[in-house]
Amino acid sequence: MVVTVNAQQNTTDEARLTELANALRNRPVSSEDSPGFYAPDVIVANEMNTDSSLVSFRDKLNAVFTPGLYEIVGSTSPAVKAKFLLNTSTMKIESSKTWADVCEAGTQYGLVRLREIASNKTVTVGGVHLRVNYPASDCRERNTNEIRRQLDGETRSVVGDFNQRAAETELECDPYETSGDRPWYAAMTSQSAIDGISYIDAVRNYQRSRNLSLAEEWTWEGTSKTDLCNNTTDFKRSRIDYLFVSNKVGVIEAHADHPGWANEQQRGAIACTPAPQCKYSDHRFVWGRFNLKDISTPVNPPASPTNVTASAASSTQIDLAWSAVADATGYSVERSPDGSAGWSQIATPTSASYSDTGLVENSTRYYRVIATNAGGGSQPSNVASATTPGVPPSNPANLVATGGRRKVTLSWSASTDSGGSGLAGYEIWRSTTGTAGSFAKIATTSTTTYTNSGLTQGTRYWYYVVAFDNAGNKSNASNTASATAK
Repeated sequence: MVVTVNAQQNTTDEARLTELANALRNRPVSSEDSPGFYAPDVIVANEMNTDSSLVSFRDKLNAVFTPGLYEIVGSTSPAVKAKFLLNTSTMKIESSKTWADVCEAGTQYGLVRLREIASNKTVTVGGVHLRVNYPASDCRERNTNEIRRQLDGETRSVVGDFNQRAAETELECDPYETSGDRPWYAAMTSQSAIDGISYIDAVRNYQRSRNLSLAEEWTWEGTSKTDLCNNTTDFKRSRIDYLFVSNKVGVIEAHADHPGWANEQQRGAIACTPAPQCKYSDHRFVWGRFNLKDISTPVNPPASPTNVTASAASSTQIDLAWSAVADATGYSVERSPDGSAGWSQIATPTSASYSDTGLVENSTRYYRVIATNAGGGSQPSNVASATTPGVPPSNPANLVATGGRRKVTLSWSASTDSGGSGLAGYEIWRSTTGTAGSFAKIATTSTTTYTNSGLTQGTRYWYYVVAFDNAGNKSNASNTASATAK
């Protein structure tokens, strides 16, 4: 079953309704398989406050899909913020009901009880569109609990969209949504005494089960740039639209604002030009494909991996290992340049080890691991780090010293550098007391010859050469050569 949530955004603009219908018709095929362009089974239409808008939207859907395919079901009262359009070839309506917002008089939400024709399974789809700001701080959480009461006793349930960020931290600073959940979100997803079941955030579940960041599910907001939590100024992005499913509904695929309605040339602009060709870029597109088979036991995310270690295996490789997690089906390995920010996924191994290759010498990398299964991803593990060792250049060879007038000329065979940083040059070392004497560095050069001038006539000098690379690694000394200045 495919469920989408869309909105007209409190406007009577016919062009926007056309864009909504075309976007549903032209949405890319699923990532799991290739069923072609399929018609959604249930469309939850938010902010369509007039009968004419709802009827027009239905007619536009039937024009781009199949004539007569969609019908309006449930209440069409202007007070009901979410209305329903049903694909009559795949679903049948059995009943519907509405209830009132617990804090805002005159605002209602609704649900429809449906039967999938192919499987004969029943499912209840609820539509809510809570206010962004309520007069009391607990109104959103109280409304969430009321939604749970309205859904109590339903065998299988899908409900959206909620209109609020889930994570405590703004998403620019928390792309994996690990900073903790807001009270309303916790009230919706935790096992509740109200109905005795738990609900799953379909989009978060889908992304985490595939080791993916939620950043691709964000949408542009607002009409102007603002200061963001990551110390940049840009159009704000967030994830505030959801589809929550009960533990009797399986998530096959789910996305929010995907593949994205934002106009890159007019990011953040709710009204863009030329209309209707451009897509408006507010957060009004969340959809999911669901399996209505009974799920006897919900799958919980696994525990976090422990004992993560990192060790340098060579100048270009760091090996990672950790304790296997019992309920994990895979792992997401993340790397950071400093251990505190800039985390990015680099691998998704199925065993409790991984080798990070292709590194450069003398580089430090930080790692953490997330365990994954069908229930989502764990919290990140401890952070482990390692530094790749340097590889010195080969030793200079065949050093020859030739005496001249008040000078000694040196020449030698070139060194090579295999560490990746590149050969930088050579240090020239000299002694006036023989090979057992004290040597001092007198010069550096980037060539394989050097002339030591201004010497004392009749004095013998001893030399050796050391190669160094751009990473600061040094070779051993060359052979020692000597000559007398004339």
